[in-house]
Amino acid sequence: VESYALKAIARWLGFEWREKEASGAKCIYWYDQWLETGDRTLLEIIQSYNEDDCRATRRVKDWLVNFFQDEYDLRLA
Repeated sequence: VESYALKAIARWLGFEWREKEASGAKCIYWYDQWLETGDRTLLEIIQSYNEDDCRATRRVKDWLVNFFQDEYDLRLA
């Protein structure tokens, strides 16, 4: 794992974001652009990115739960 950032860990676990170039900073930029233009496509991109962040967080959480459950089960065996 290159870092402990969500993107690095989730990618290590096989998760891929739909918008490859998305980031928190880009979402702020897209939001500013939406305020100026009213282009709803920008809001859809932001929503997709935020959904993917939630799914990535869930993937990491599930992996951690399974990892520690397996460790716990081994200690009881």
